[in-house]
Amino acid sequence: MQTVADALGLSRATVSLALRDASKIAEETRLRVQAEAARLGYIPNRNAVRLRTQQRNVIGLVVPDITNPVVAEAAIGMQMGLEDRSMIVLLSNTFDDLTMQRHVLRQLVEEQVAGVLLLPALGTTAVELERLRAARIPVVLLNRAVPESDLPIVHVLDAEIVGIAFEHLVVEHGAQSLGYFGGIGDAGPRIQRMESFSRLCAAEDVRVMEAWSAPSPSSAIAARELAHRLLGSAEPLPDALIVHNDIIAIGVLRALNEFSISPSELRVVSIDDVELASITTPSLSSVSIHPRDLGRTAGHRLLAALSGEVFDGALEAPSLARRESCGCGSAPVAVG
Repeated sequence: MQTVADALGLSRATVSLALRDASKIAEETRLRVQAEAARLGYIPNRNAVRLRTQQRNVIGLVVPDITNPVVAEAAIGMQMGLEDRSMIVLLSNTFDDLTMQRHVLRQLVEEQVAGVLLLPALGTTAVELERLRAARIPVVLLNRAVPESDLPIVHVLDAEIVGIAFEHLVVEHGAQSLGYFGGIGDAGPRIQRMESFSRLCAAEDVRVMEAWSAPSPSSAIAARELAHRLLGSAEPLPDALIVHNDIIAIGVLRALNEFSISPSELRVVSIDDVELASITTPSLSSVSIHPRDLGRTAGHRLLAALSGEVFDGALEAPSLARRESCGCGSAPVAVG
């Protein structure tokens, strides 16, 4: 900084402010300083700044699989939610493996990150997260709750999601038999959604098609294979299916197409409403959980925890995008 100051006839304090993009420095001066610094090959050392100021601006984003479209959309929303504070997001995949998650979280503690946004691996317990609490690193959970943990969580209520799909298929389309297709069997979201699904079916005297309510991994290929087996068996078709997520639903739609089964024979409503849902054949009716808003809200909640503020944000309510797979036609219309 002294070299730049001497070359430009400025004070070292002015150079420091210009390199930090301080608003009180004139634009012409800032550009001159940064150009001279670039000519000299100067690159700021963020670790040194962090040691000097005791400020931390790195956030760990830990997810099972960033290739999942919902996780990817949520990650974009999280980064958008953190931009106001110039936070750097460090992404790690755990592949839903507890050993990998322990390794990642240990590294984040050692790096002394400012906070962690975590979509927990299956089987995560409150004990698994004690290392973060001991290091006084704020944590916000996304989508999956951790049993016996009091950490804040941002998620859409599973009962509300299932209720929207159920009401559309039963009330508007008159379905009298339903299946809830897919989702990892021992994962919290499927367990909670199945509880809501079973309760709604019992209350409205709707027949639950057990064979079509089987779990399935979040894989279009695995879902297609399972649907193929069911379609090729003696199992009767339900009137309609609620599918755990859009990736699974894409596999189901492929199998239905291959067996020439139309939406009038088996109506399908999925959950998530990722971008692909609008261009499948037929286009996929889906309950949108607005994943970018989900991620952005999680980011804002973590920022509130970092600053000691009370979080008062609210998620966008889930809504149904009506498309062809449920028999509503090609033009998507959002309904609450």
